Amino acid sequence: MKVNMKLKDPAIVQLISFSDDIVSDQKVFFEGTAQQLRDQQFGLEWDGFNLGDRFTVEDNEVKVFKVTEEFGSNLEVSKIKYLIGPTHLDTDKVNKAVN
Repeated sequence: MKVNMKLKDPAIVQLISFSDDIVSDQKVFFEGTAQQLRDQQFGLEWDGFNLGDRFTVEDNEVKVFKVTEEFGSNLEVSKIKYLIGPTHLDTDKVNKAVN
């Protein structure tokens, strides 16, 4: 049975990481299609993250602090960016830095 995915190719996914609560020194950890991220990291059922989701990247527990979506002319997600950082950071401080 084929599942209707929110993130379809050629949707571009960016995982942008940072390490402190002022969100300095941002690095693009991953940039590619949703399918590439499924194949390389999260499996075929993965269909994006929600704000606050936690997962492991290179043996580090991270949390999604911000999600930014761009839509194409077909009203489907064409690009999605996830700002991810260590789970121990103060969410209020991070939110002030990114908003």
